[in-house]
Amino acid sequence: MGFRVANEYATVAVDLDERGNSPRLLVRSLRDGREVALDAAALSLLCQLDHLLLRFLADAAVDSGARHEFREWLNLNGR
Repeated sequence: MGFRVANEYATVAVDLDERGNSPRLLVRSLRDGREVALDAAALSLLCQLDHLLLRFLADAAVDSGARHEFREWLNLNGR
């Protein structure tokens, strides 16, 4: 049994998936049903992201103009 994380923008369900070679967090959007399985390596990488990059990613997910800005930012920063 997992848990839910919610705020005014989103609600996700988080479960521990132990069916594969190693445990993963299964994160599912309750808005659109999309899901991602994150292993320890992916979670560690998330810890390395800075807040500016996360803000760009969040904006780009919902705004086509922000997607263009995000692509430009990636090009300028060599990512």
